[in-house]
Amino acid sequence: MCGVVGIHGPQEPSWIEMMNASILHRGPDDEGYYRDPQRQLSLAMRRLAIVDLAGGHQPMSTRDGRYTIVFNGEIYNAPVLREQLRGTGTEFSTDRSDTEIVLQLYAKHGREVLGYLNGMFAFAVFDREQETLFLARDRLGIKPLYYVDVGGRFAFASELKALLALPILERTLDKESLYHYMSLMYVPGERSIVRGVQRLPPGHSLMYSLQSRRVEMRKWWRPMIRPLSLSRSEWVAQLREGLEGAVRRWSLSDVPVGCSLSGGLDSSSIVALLARSGQRVRTYSLGFAGSGENEWNELPLARKVAEKWGTEHHEIVLDAESLLDDLLRMVWHLDEPYGGGLPSWSVFRFMSEDVKVAMTGSGGWPIGCGSGNGSRRHVRLWGGTPDRRERRQHGTASSSWQRRGGD
Repeated sequence: MCGVVGIHGPQEPSWIEMMNASILHRGPDDEGYYRDPQRQLSLAMRRLAIVDLAGGHQPMSTRDGRYTIVFNGEIYNAPVLREQLRGTGTEFSTDRSDTEIVLQLYAKHGREVLGYLNGMFAFAVFDREQETLFLARDRLGIKPLYYVDVGGRFAFASELKALLALPILERTLDKESLYHYMSLMYVPGERSIVRGVQRLPPGHSLMYSLQSRRVEMRKWWRPMIRPLSLSRSEWVAQLREGLEGAVRRWSLSDVPVGCSLSGGLDSSSIVALLARSGQRVRTYSLGFAGSGENEWNELPLARKVAEKWGTEHHEIVLDAESLLDDLLRMVWHLDEPYGGGLPSWSVFRFMSEDVKVAMTGSGGWPIGCGSGNGSRRHVRLWGGTPDRRERRQHGTASSSWQRRGGD
């Protein structure tokens, strides 16, 4: 994962640096800054290098300097889009950077760029000629993006803590968000736990004018709800095709990819598909020591799956005390209150010592109607896309249902 931050309005030079420093953990490989003192605009980013390790430095600008982007995410159909752009005469400065794909598409299509992208992303593009800042978030909000308009300044960031680094932002609790947390054990919707700080909703874009300071938000994607009448064999074939395509796209990386493995249906399916594709798979499983833990210990089943597919398997075993020792660190990274996540945090922290990219089966629960509610609704939503053109050019959005390590 990477991290992006930006601020427009009267500011001290150190503010953008403090914002960027607060998200060092999101991108330890590289950092970059863009400053336009005349327009009182600063952009910055932290990078975790996954694709085009040498050529993806950001912020990135077009050759004429009109457009500048900070980008967090990965575009799975970037190779196809690069060839299409080359066919129209576009010249590239990098060999494989998907950031440059988004930048060049925005230069050609403006805010309509989003319909071409198959991936997870949160990014901002500054148009120096129009003096606008365009923010966008992927279909299902895999990548986070917060923003605030306060004290004559507009700022955005991948994490809430980056905005809290600004001295102009008061740390006031949003009582409505607190109510939702006490009811649901998480904070839903556009509001955050800090009053005045908003989330850009999934499938939305935002256009901010530096001149008028006007904010215009648009919903650029919604799932297509349509009746489906398929036989069992047709469902099996469609599901297998969607999963295989998603795993293939999500494993596009110039660094090793690992998988968290519980031994359950979702994570085991991903491990099996990766192994069948010919990749050398690294798997990581979490277990707990102590009285009564054997009743739900997942390690034996995960071990069997790892043995079947010949993975390079790793296990971590924790007791309750060591798990709680890491609680404060996890809460700091979460930014907002959330009633869970400690076991997942532990296994991903363990994996981060070995790999940069992690795949999980988290998205399989809602697709498989695991909650037991709304099964008919979930089935109809599966495979929904904004329009037929996008489905034809870029495949289904099924990869967006799978969680990749990080946000």
